[in-house]
Parts: sequence; structure tokens; C-alpha cells
Amino acid sequence: MAGTQVLLGKRGGEPGQGTWSLPSGYIEYEDDFLTTAIREVKEETGLDVAVEAVINVVSSFVTPRFHFLGIYVVARVVGGELQAGDDLAAVAWYPVSGPLPEMGFEEDVSIIEMYAQGFAGLPVDTDNATPDNWA
Repeated sequence: MAGTQVLLGKRGGEPGQGTWSLPSGYIEYEDDFLTTAIREVKEETGLDVAVEAVINVVSSFVTPRFHFLGIYVVARVVGGELQAGDDLAAVAWYPVSGPLPEMGFEEDVSIIEMYAQGFAGLPVDTDNATPDNWA
């Protein structure tokens, strides 16, 4: 995976303010997780992406106030312009092999390491995705 990069955002709010993480966000009631991934990347980074694979699903017990279910995906950029948005103070590309900046969530580091070791994920099935968002 030499030369492969990962897009990270510097968090502007809690949890993890000032640390770096993978782009993320909340799923809306009417959205599926693939549509949410595309929307959240656009809101946080300005980039349009196509989801290609699912790497893992992880429960993140960040603090008693923050318990998240993370669905980690691989996506390729298909358009847009890189710029920090939503709740990120900055965005930048980093080599998956490191070094990484100060990361806010252990789960993100584990997923990046898994990907760097060659696990490309499972292909996505768009048959059950929100139809308006898939060509």
C-alpha cells in the first residue's frame, strides 16, 4: 500500500477537540449508512466520493457521554475541492503507513493500520442504498 493516503480532519469540537480523526458524522433517519458516508465526507472535506468497500464496524466507547457505532469505509475521490467544513478546523492527507498526527480515537488508528497492512475491505452492496444517491 506504498503511496496510499488517508484523509484526516482536525476536530473543531468535542469529543477530541484539537486532535485528528477520520471524517465522520451522524446518520439521518431517512438515510442508509452509505449515503451518510458520502454526505458526511462532502460536509466535512468538500470532496465528492464513491464508497468502494466496508473495512469494519466498531463500537467506540469514547466517554460515558459519547458512545458511537463506527462504520469504516474505503472511498475514492470523484470530485469536489478539499477544504475543512462542518466541525473540522483543518483537513489533510497523510500516508497510511504514517506518521499520523495526534489522533483523537484509538479505533481510527486501528482501522488505518489494518488498511495499511493490506486489508482492502469488503465490496459494498448498493442494492439497499437510498436510490436517489446512487447512479
